[in-house]
Amino acid sequence: MEKYNVTRILVPLDETSSSKRGLVKAIFFARQCQATIFGMHVIPIPTYGGFYGYKLNNSYRNDIKKIMANAKITCAKKGIDFKSKITYGDPGEEMINFAHNPKNRISLIVIGTRGNGITQEVFLGSTSNHLVHKSKVPVLIVR
Repeated sequence: MEKYNVTRILVPLDETSSSKRGLVKAIFFARQCQATIFGMHVIPIPTYGGFYGYKLNNSYRNDIKKIMANAKITCAKKGIDFKSKITYGDPGEEMINFAHNPKNRISLIVIGTRGNGITQEVFLGSTSNHLVHKSKVPVLIVR
């Protein structure tokens, strides 16, 4: 059997409890493998326009920065190196692009999900669903 090394873990982060569960599980794996965690948040671009007003909303961006700072502290308390990435675009696509970029060398994606069920995913779409179907990197879904 081929050995698989987990060295860099991508964790999508936001204000939800499912996101926090994903971080906790990522920390568990990072401690086992001496891996680095990359926390990522993608600020979605509204499809109806108005991107510039959305981009200039510093309150939202500051909230995300606080989430990343708290995640860094949580990781540091467990001896885990943490790096953050905040960007704009389609969350699923941006995360796939980040994970597949050879310079980032992501070896595992850990994402918390709300577990809303298949009916809602069919109609609403889901970042976790997108990652599972598009990623060449293993994805761990945490409920």
